[in-house]
Amino acid sequence: MPDHIHLLVELGSQIAISELVREIKRGSSLWIKQSGKFPHFRSWEREYAAFSASFHDKETIRQYIIHQQEHHQRQSFDDELQQCLKDCGLQLYPSN
Repeated sequence: MPDHIHLLVELGSQIAISELVREIKRGSSLWIKQSGKFPHFRSWEREYAAFSASFHDKETIRQYIIHQQEHHQRQSFDDELQQCLKDCGLQLYPSN
């Protein structure tokens, strides 16, 4: 997707999500800039979202990621994120 990525990661309790994301962003930024494959890339955004899931949902999530381009033709990333947050009892953008 041009504006976001999904990662499915099995993460042990000894690793903080913020540390993992920082290292992914740092390493991938270096590679992206050195490779020259993405000449318009400047940097990652500061924000990210992380959700936990049951191990039993792993294959469903993997299939979602594989087919996310098709999914986002039906539902925008912003709408999807809003719905995920709402399902968790959270809100990204304040209501008017």
